[in-house]
Amino acid sequence: MLPLHSAYGHKVVEQKPIQIPSRILTLQDDSLPAHPPFPKSTRKFLINKYCPRRIRRAVWLSDAKKDCMVRPCLGRRQIQTQADKPPPFEMFSLRNCSLCADQMEEIGIPPSDMQQYARIMAEALAMLHWIGQMDGNGVKFVLAPPVKRRSPSAMSNVLGEHTMWMFDFDLCRKMPTNVPGVKQAVRAFWRDDIFSPSAG
Repeated sequence: MLPLHSAYGHKVVEQKPIQIPSRILTLQDDSLPAHPPFPKSTRKFLINKYCPRRIRRAVWLSDAKKDCMVRPCLGRRQIQTQADKPPPFEMFSLRNCSLCADQMEEIGIPPSDMQQYARIMAEALAMLHWIGQMDGNGVKFVLAPPVKRRSPSAMSNVLGEHTMWMFDFDLCRKMPTNVPGVKQAVRAFWRDDIFSPSAG
């Protein structure tokens, strides 16, 4: 058990013991192996769904196609009418494939899974803030398969078996566990809030 300062309304409210969820222990750092690629079926599905038709074959034949991860952008939606859509850019990368909330809904990711993504990210940031005492500035979240198949921390849906990975800690700064520290963490969070579900 470890102590955690719970924050509400940008103020430190109280100190509570928490137990680190096992799924948070899959967070990526320099001591862990790189995440495995999504299986061929998932990569092909994403290419057919979101890659411009004229470059699909080139993307599929590229060696980089195997390095596939998905950024869950729960704080963005890309719903537009066909008439309002701008001409598509002739570029696509499986290595940096972002899925907005409405795109996840479109491909059949259940709302319960999207809520679980949000919970995992919230818990990970809480660990980073109150146990690691880092503000989380610049950290990124991606979906990718676990290192071990059939991991208890993994989820499974249209993307196949996967878990949440967290990386890019180089811009993180130390933060105190007090009110100024909470404000520092809030500022860092709003600099890159695309992962957080929108309140609207």
